Amino acid sequence: MIPGKEFVKGIILMGFFYIVGCQFYIFRIPERFKPGFFDIWFCSHNIWHGFVIAAALVHYYNLV
Repeated sequence: MIPGKEFVKGIILMGFFYIVGCQFYIFRIPERFKPGFFDIWFCSHNIWHGFVIAAALVHYYNLV
C-alpha cells in the first residue's frame, strides 16, 4: 500500500520540526548571542521542546 501525498507531506513536516529543533539545541541559539539572558525562559532546550511538541502534533494529525 502506497501512502497518500498528505501523509508523506506530514512525515516531511514532522522531520523538518525535529531537525530544526535539534539545530536550535545543538548550536545553543539564542544563548550563544546573548549569554546569561536566556537561562530559564526561551533557552534552546525550551525551544527544542516546542519543536518536538509541534512534530508530535503533526504525527497525531497524520494518524487521525
